[in-house]
Amino acid sequence: MRWNHPVLGVISPSVFIPVLESNGYITKLDQYIWEEVCKTIRVWIDEGIRPIPIAVNVTKTDVLAINVAEFFSDMLKKYRIPPKYLDIDIAKSAYLETHGALSETEAQLQQMGFRVILDGFDGNFVELSALGGIGTDQLKLDLRSAALQDRINALPGIFAQARTLRLNLMAEGIESTEQLNVLRKAGCAEGQGYIFSRPLSVDEFAKILKVGHSG
Repeated sequence: MRWNHPVLGVISPSVFIPVLESNGYITKLDQYIWEEVCKTIRVWIDEGIRPIPIAVNVTKTDVLAINVAEFFSDMLKKYRIPPKYLDIDIAKSAYLETHGALSETEAQLQQMGFRVILDGFDGNFVELSALGGIGTDQLKLDLRSAALQDRINALPGIFAQARTLRLNLMAEGIESTEQLNVLRKAGCAEGQGYIFSRPLSVDEFAKILKVGHSG
């Protein structure tokens, strides 16, 4: 999410998202984005473009304010899209603070065929295990988190522990070749970050999908 302001230019989400979270409007923005993503996936399918899964974010406010599972169920019916093209990213704070309310939502989304991902994981498995079990399909390890900044040597151990616990782990915030090489050697098979691409508009991203599809 980027705000293209007519005067101030492109405004980072780190600037305006906290404001929306504090005044309760974040849920309205989230629902708008969720539907826009579903609508766009439908357009791609109609144009003969094979989509890749797009991740959308779910916050603590969303979990407490609306029926998230029902919303996405309605979107599947409205836009006739396979759930495999949509990943549901749940912020770690939401997962920790609303685990009781979230567990049913999580199960419902998975039953519908969505992949549910815990976003913003910092490598602290003990913190998650205290909840009594990790029900998400994947953990997204945030290399920019305070616990992992400048600690590239900790990554192999984290991935080894994830394998021991039979947890599926990917990485986000990959910005250097050094990080990428360490992650590959550690067994990381999925990741995202500036090393792959800067943030793109929908049109720019669709062009890449078309090229990949034609190839």
